Amino acid sequence: PLNQNDVRNTYLMSYFRHLKSGTTCVGEFSLPFLEKGFAHMLNCIERTEVKNVVALQNWDQISKAGTLTGGRHRFLVNMGKEEEFTVYSFENLLRAAKELKVPLLAHVGEQRYDVELIRKTFQKSILGVLQDFRTVRPDTVFVHLNHLSSQETEHLAGAGASAVICARSAAFKRTGYPSLRHLARENIRLAVGTDWGRVDMLEELRFLHRLHLLISGIPELTPLQLVRMG
Repeated sequence: PLNQNDVRNTYLMSYFRHLKSGTTCVGEFSLPFLEKGFAHMLNCIERTEVKNVVALQNWDQISKAGTLTGGRHRFLVNMGKEEEFTVYSFENLLRAAKELKVPLLAHVGEQRYDVELIRKTFQKSILGVLQDFRTVRPDTVFVHLNHLSSQETEHLAGAGASAVICARSAAFKRTGYPSLRHLARENIRLAVGTDWGRVDMLEELRFLHRLHLLISGIPELTPLQLVRMG
């Protein structure tokens, strides 16, 4: 197991690698199970002066974020995993986001299993469930979206939401490709994420630029679109 110095050094080197590759703003999906890791992560961000938006993963992190005022960190409240979706969790997370005055993050639709689980549990699509709880809105950030229908992407566009796609990570993990066939046709703000992969954003953009050559139906993205997404 990692000791605290290992955790601190791992975070520190990670952010320096970001800067070395030209990435100056990081959307951080922090680890939820390391008690002191969250504090180390925030400290390393401050030391490297990387701009950041941090997803809060559990109640300890939400409580800690509530004590940080006037700092350089920006936060989002993560809605959790699909298997953890309940009326109780939604209501409490929405309340926490409102009290902290921060947006929501919905890490959804990465695997087909996730989509099928929600449909089986709620008799609705993932977007349908999130809409019922008023979480599909302009300040919500959606991540992955590998398995969405054209109707669901229309709902996202209508809400003015943002989507972070992680195409290269999806290819390596074989979780399915982002629903670019639908997303690229709608007026949705698209951004590029690395997920767990390398931190070189140019590599991500090159992969997306070639993706239409590998998969039928994926639209060709122009260099200008790719730069905006990056």
